[in-house]
Amino acid sequence: MEVRRVFEAGNQMQKRFREQLATGKLPQPSDLLGLTLGVLNDSAEMATAILGGGQQETNLREFQNKLHGLEWFGYVETRAHLPADATLEDWLKRIESIGYDDRPWAAEGVGYQSARRAWIDGNRPTRLRGDLPRWSLIVLHTGMGMLAAERSMETVVKPGDLMQALARFCQHCMSHSRPGYEGCAIEPIGLVARTLHAHRIPEIDRIFAGAAPDLREYFWHGIGRAAYFSPVNFMPWGLSGMRAIAALREQAPDDVARNNAVAGAAWAFTLVNLRTPEVMALLLRVHGEELLSDSAFSNGVRSALTIWKELQAEDPALEKVLDLLPPRLAPIAMPDSSFGSLFRYWAH
Repeated sequence: MEVRRVFEAGNQMQKRFREQLATGKLPQPSDLLGLTLGVLNDSAEMATAILGGGQQETNLREFQNKLHGLEWFGYVETRAHLPADATLEDWLKRIESIGYDDRPWAAEGVGYQSARRAWIDGNRPTRLRGDLPRWSLIVLHTGMGMLAAERSMETVVKPGDLMQALARFCQHCMSHSRPGYEGCAIEPIGLVARTLHAHRIPEIDRIFAGAAPDLREYFWHGIGRAAYFSPVNFMPWGLSGMRAIAALREQAPDDVARNNAVAGAAWAFTLVNLRTPEVMALLLRVHGEELLSDSAFSNGVRSALTIWKELQAEDPALEKVLDLLPPRLAPIAMPDSSFGSLFRYWAH
């Protein structure tokens, strides 16, 4: 069994190189990055087959899950064979046809790429107002918010720019979101800040604390989500989910920030590893008593499961994860008017 997995991973690695050569074009930097992510994923698959059990194999599986999500999010157009000139509706139909392993990350990638295309075309106000399938609305809003956060933060070059940039970002998200999905679009400002502008986090926090305390909660949730993917928490050693949570508990300036950041990290951990329940099982086996008594961790897990059920309710992996968790963390039945609340800490 393990030998077959090694050969399959090796064949997949060779296939990636053949497909790149078959394009007949010199690879661009973005092509090389996508190829690197895929090869790292294949290498991790070989390593898990060779290790054959134990905590280190589970750590590698978690590492592989992160690579897989980044690969499909960042390169969805090539991985899912999306025609560049197709409509958003056609893209979404294509995403619905691919397997459960790839669909959530591909859907989020489509959300980001559709927002990018709309931004370039100057067609932003109408992109999320059409007749779109309900399952897609969460990821379309997060993609729009991520793109808007990146573009807004790029305009900050001198003192005083930051407040105006944040105001434009929030106005964009509020005016272009469907009612109830605003939080889905606003939360990525924390992810973008933590990933690309970490030195500005204290200043952004002060602005939100003074002008929009409610939006500050989404900001810190996004910071927690980004922390799970930070370089120090990315590599396959120890329990990276717990490392992220422990660091956020220390770094957050108060209880509101701490609860939202921990919920964001738990949220990301759950979504990334949902289709490999052994990763959640390991974390709970080592730290379950502590984490399950933390309302912020429980909140992040429950929100993530609710989002997964909305994205692909028929996925059998959902029940396997639920078997590991207390019944109180089962997904919630959400009306359209409140999906944005899943992107911040909420008492339950």
